[in-house]
This record gives sequence, C-alpha cells and structure tokens, in this order.
Amino acid sequence: MEQIVSEISGGAYKLGDKLPPEEAIAEAMGVSRTSVREGMGVLRIAGIIETKQGEGSRVKNVKELKARLTDSLQLLYQDKLNPFEVFVARERIEPAVIDLVVENATSEQVACIEDYLNAMRKNVQQNDLDACFYSNLGFHRAVAAATNNAL
Repeated sequence: MEQIVSEISGGAYKLGDKLPPEEAIAEAMGVSRTSVREGMGVLRIAGIIETKQGEGSRVKNVKELKARLTDSLQLLYQDKLNPFEVFVARERIEPAVIDLVVENATSEQVACIEDYLNAMRKNVQQNDLDACFYSNLGFHRAVAAATNNAL
C-alpha cells in the first residue's frame, strides 16, 4: 500500500485516474492479492479512492491524502509497524482511556460521544464511507476530549 500511496501523492495518479487491477498491483509489488485488497480497503475507507464493481478503482481525493490517513495508518504503512503490536498496544491503552472518560467526562461530553457513535452506525448502514471516516474521527476525538486530560 505504501507504494500506491506514494504514487498517488507523487502525482503518478491524478484525480479520476483508474488504478491498475488488484492482480496487477499484487504482481508488481510481489505481495498477495489479499494484501492488496486490504490496502485498497483502507484507501477506500479513508476516501482516497473509490471502487465500483466492474469499473475498478479510481483516485477520488489527492489533496487530502496525507491528512485523511490517520496517525496509526501512517505508522502501519509508512514505518512498517506490525499490526498485531498496534492491536496489543491499543488493547492496553483504550481501557485506561475509558476509565478516564468514566471518571472525568461531563454529561455534554458523553452526549457528544453518543452522537458520534450514532452517526457512525447510520453511516455504516448507509454505506457512506466518507461520512463514516469523519464520524469515526470525531468519535475518537470526543473520547479523547472527554478524558479531560491534556495528553
């Protein structure tokens, strides 16, 4: 995926350009088609590409490419961190964050978290990946703010 991201951000693929088929990308990169499919899914969820059955994938958003990839995705795909290690770290950190939310959140902050959670559910039901990306980002920011901890 790093190579595709680099090619899009470097201008090899412009807005509306069609990307090669998954099989061709997998062969060129020397990886499995499953790996390519997962990477393309990440780009799709981030709103960077759009895929239509029978038409393939096209570049949807070049300007916001780097802004829309979250920090953890950048770590995973640019620094080649092990996804399992990230999962283990999140498994340890997130319960502590929730403890802080339970201890410190105001009722307004809890309502904000619930609003984002409901928005995510709606976006998933409507298969609106762009809106889901932003509601997910808002949810995580609302949870972080509700800890009332500057870090």
